[in-house]
Amino acid sequence: MGNLTTGLLGALVIGGLGSWLFLWTAKREGERWLGYLLIASLALKLLVVFVVSPVYYGHYTVNDSNGYDALAITFAQHLKQGQWIPPNVGFNVAIYSYLTGMVYALFGPSRWLMEVLNAFISTLGVLFFYKGLKLALPPRQVKPAIYLIALMPSLLLWNSLHLRDPWMFFSVGLFTYGAAMSMGKRWLRPLVVLVLALVSMRLFRCYVGGVGVVAAIPLIILFKSRDRGRRALVIHVFGSVILGLIGVYLFWGAWTCTVGSQGLSPELLQQTQNALATGRSALIFGRFASWWDLLRYLPQGLLNVLFRPFPWEAYNLPGLLASLENVLLFVLLIISLPRWLQLLRREGRPLWPGWAFLILLTGLFAIFEGNLGTIFRQKAQLMPFLLTLGALGLGPLWERLRAGSKETV
Repeated sequence: MGNLTTGLLGALVIGGLGSWLFLWTAKREGERWLGYLLIASLALKLLVVFVVSPVYYGHYTVNDSNGYDALAITFAQHLKQGQWIPPNVGFNVAIYSYLTGMVYALFGPSRWLMEVLNAFISTLGVLFFYKGLKLALPPRQVKPAIYLIALMPSLLLWNSLHLRDPWMFFSVGLFTYGAAMSMGKRWLRPLVVLVLALVSMRLFRCYVGGVGVVAAIPLIILFKSRDRGRRALVIHVFGSVILGLIGVYLFWGAWTCTVGSQGLSPELLQQTQNALATGRSALIFGRFASWWDLLRYLPQGLLNVLFRPFPWEAYNLPGLLASLENVLLFVLLIISLPRWLQLLRREGRPLWPGWAFLILLTGLFAIFEGNLGTIFRQKAQLMPFLLTLGALGLGPLWERLRAGSKETV
């Protein structure tokens, strides 16, 4: 784990600066509760860093974190000597390892410190989710959604470990904010935020960057609000062309770093049923014989992504906690189901790219993800949107309960 003292000092500095930033931002937003919530989320993640993660690494001795750490230490040693060595691993792994290596070169090898940084970065992601949601939803629905996103146990865990997940969570939060702003009348600031988000997604997980491009850019260009007049038309056309070119470039990069070199064909769709049936953590590759087989499997794949592991499948404490969280998600989605149609209204337009992202990425996982060891971790990228859907019914429910209690009194 490296130098604990460095990690503790980092927690004090980053925790202090982060708390000031969150309180200042909440004051500007006029929502004091938001600052306290973000501080609580960061504090819980730091608790995960110093209490839970040593247990996690002690139990799971073979994990992605060890691989990132070994590469980062090697990169840091060369960086101190003024050398830049080419990676011999996948693009996304190299990016995160280079980032960690730069931190190690400056402050010494300490996984504690990197996890503290990850905890802070992911909490920034919560803030950006809030800024995106408030552009489309009334406050009574934004508040319960952000509470769930900030405090859900799985998000606290995966966004605190020495993994790429915290940076992906930050990227998806930034994407939600940038895409929501882009559905309005302004161009420049939303364009900058959205492009930064898509580039970040592309850097840390190629395929998610590709999904983000497909989900956001066509909708933004199609539904962009426009004022009448020649100037507005010129700005819209110019902005659409620039955004389209950037989108093509990012999507092509994401495509070529995943499956583009093999071509698009039904044979690329990997059969995951064997892995799911045996409960193995390792991925078992197979093929769908036809598109019909794929369509028949898709409902089962969606069920796997959204709600597995089921409670009766849990064979250890992490599995049990994951299954209970899935039950909670299922109940929330059922309660809020009657309110989903309101998301299609005009005032809900800023979140349409986010819903498209949720649908596309869920479908992608349903087809390709057969690794039970990572399916719950991968779902962390979907959870903010799923929790937002689940929270749609909580605001009105809470108001009815409060009204009932007042009448009783």
